[in-house]
Amino acid sequence: MSLRVYSGQAELTRVQFMGTNGFVVGTDTPLIRLYNAWENRRIRGLLPEREVLLTDTVLGQVIGFMHLVDVRADDPDRFVFESYGFRAKVAKAANFTGRRLAEIPSPGYRSFVRDSYAMVKASGTAVLSHIATTHLDYTGTYHRLVYPLTDNGRDVTHLAVAVCHPN
Repeated sequence: MSLRVYSGQAELTRVQFMGTNGFVVGTDTPLIRLYNAWENRRIRGLLPEREVLLTDTVLGQVIGFMHLVDVRADDPDRFVFESYGFRAKVAKAANFTGRRLAEIPSPGYRSFVRDSYAMVKASGTAVLSHIATTHLDYTGTYHRLVYPLTDNGRDVTHLAVAVCHPN
């Protein structure tokens, strides 16, 4: 577990990177169920991209808070949100579908997202984070699971990002 702080002009994001051992039963129950379902569908260490959309009811609990990110680019600023959860509460609830990570308007928050996505891509390991942030018009806390996906069976090509708000 590690704690990092990201800041920019009038913004602050504090993140605890928990690995996958920091789940909180209750708050994180949808994330726990999603993580377990994805783990059971892995092939040779990675989850095929087609397996991310489960028919399990757990997906219904987080679908509006999920993003799918194309991470095939070498530069994290060029990662692209293929889909962006319509219930997302940060970044003025903008729809980032089709937009690059570099377009996130808050520099500190963008640095946090860039670092965490690059970490999961490089390690091929899912990461749970507990996040407290103030930027743009959003102040709040949330828990986030970032899960590596593959479309070729070898490399991390996409990330599934699922979020739960504890309150």
